[in-house]
Amino acid sequence: AAMAFPAYPLAFHAIYNTAADLVVEHECKDTTRIVASYDPNSIEVQPIVPYTNTNTPLTFTIHFENLPQANFPAEDVMIKLTLDENLDIDSVTFTGSSHPDVLTTVIDKSNRTIIWRFTGIQLPPNQNPPEGEGWAQFTVMPKENIPSGTEITAKAEIRFDENPPIMTNEVKVTVDSKPPTTQMTALPEVQSRGVFEVQWEAQDDLSGVETTLLWVNEERSDGQQR
Repeated sequence: AAMAFPAYPLAFHAIYNTAADLVVEHECKDTTRIVASYDPNSIEVQPIVPYTNTNTPLTFTIHFENLPQANFPAEDVMIKLTLDENLDIDSVTFTGSSHPDVLTTVIDKSNRTIIWRFTGIQLPPNQNPPEGEGWAQFTVMPKENIPSGTEITAKAEIRFDENPPIMTNEVKVTVDSKPPTTQMTALPEVQSRGVFEVQWEAQDDLSGVETTLLWVNEERSDGQQR
């Protein structure tokens, strides 16, 4: 996002301003208004749960925005994400973006990085949302056979024009690869009452047990079951 910093006296020999395409090659002492890029940005993961298993794909979405108070469009935007070592880089699938017509993507498997380049995006100040907003999304599978308790994290860096990169927040999910177990309390083979209590115990080493489904096998007096 492009923002105007407050005017203040400058004394320098050379400065390059990408947003304004201006090169000052002589010494000057003046009050100058500098235009530069800055952005609030974030990453999110779905499903939005603290735990996942190795059979469920994770969907990551990176958001960026040119602030409404900005006074200049962002010409180019680059997103770089280093993939967690517990994610299968061969399963990465790009599932969408806000500006596909100016987007190129690169997967560097040796460095485990994913790069999105929005070249010539000309993202305007977000005075009429969502005109100044952008996003990129991909899905990826956890690696097989990673142990329960393994944490998977993700964060990205976003660069506007030639400005220093800005880091997003970090998201985290924990792998729960062991299924829960359920143990029923034994009942007498024959029940003399029509109403009786059934007890069981369910356990899980990490995420806990949300629901338990009970199956009943009823044998009638004529020998048939239902």
